[in-house]
Amino acid sequence: MPQFGSDGGPSVTYMAPKMAAFKAQVHGATGLDLNVVPLQDKHLLACAVGLEGLGGILFVLDSDLGAQMLLTFLVVVTPCVPMPSTPSAAHPALSLRIMHDFWRIQDTTSHAYLIDMIMCFKNLAMIGSLLTYLSMKRTLSDLAVSNKLKTH
Repeated sequence: MPQFGSDGGPSVTYMAPKMAAFKAQVHGATGLDLNVVPLQDKHLLACAVGLEGLGGILFVLDSDLGAQMLLTFLVVVTPCVPMPSTPSAAHPALSLRIMHDFWRIQDTTSHAYLIDMIMCFKNLAMIGSLLTYLSMKRTLSDLAVSNKLKTH
């Protein structure tokens, strides 16, 4: 990954403002200061890439763990419910946004708006399909166990 370099490359530059906003929102909602943790944004990005990559490989190999890893990644990066900029006192965490905050882009014909909107809906579809996969796999294993018990 030559683009990653020693500073994280252009991906970290793109993600830096989103990560700063995320850390500020977590701190405001929970009081937990993520800046105290000795992880830089490039390390968090590498962890996200690793989680997504390893999860994808395990999922292809029909592993529940792979599906759960992908689901974890998507749930963390997808929050795309339009919320006000300032959280309410009753629900401070509800303003959480990380990656695809397309509703904040004023120009709805811009390339950035369209890409963020498409990626948000794609991630929501993938979350639904992973939940369906995990549910069906669990149901099929329960049926196999009950059939095995009936035959003995």
